[in-house]
Amino acid sequence: DNFRAIKKKYKASGPELPPSAFSDTRDSPFNIMVGRGRTFVFDTLALDDIRAISKGFGVTINDLFVAAAAGAYRKFMQTRGYDPDTGPLVAAIPVSKRPPPEQDDMIGNKTSTDYLAMPVHLADPEARLRAAAHAGNVMKEHLVAAEGSDQPERELAGRGQVAAMGAAD
Repeated sequence: DNFRAIKKKYKASGPELPPSAFSDTRDSPFNIMVGRGRTFVFDTLALDDIRAISKGFGVTINDLFVAAAAGAYRKFMQTRGYDPDTGPLVAAIPVSKRPPPEQDDMIGNKTSTDYLAMPVHLADPEARLRAAAHAGNVMKEHLVAAEGSDQPERELAGRGQVAAMGAAD
């Protein structure tokens, strides 16, 4: 009951909420049981190149990563007969909750998770990047509000680490 009251108060305050993993999901090749046929693919890119691209567009590296992942998911969905244009996917994003190094005891993992709307529905890469940046900002605002503003937004935004894995059958 307390959770519902907090959510209602937050929603009434005006900020946009991140999507829900329970009510905002859609049909996709990723909402299935993981089996033996899954593979994991990755690539390595120079961080200096990634920084230059993100600065050129005025977005974070995490925004760039989410947009690139959304493009890869979009292409994968199309090859499997799913229509990515019906809307975004809901992505679970792990977030580091570690305090600044001088306050960190370095014991255990300190993470949380929130959700964002991964813009697989946008064919234009630049529009997809802008939508990923917006979704990231919505998620960060939600995390700050959930913390009760204990952690300054600039600190949370700088420390939030996005990780996602692309899987294929």
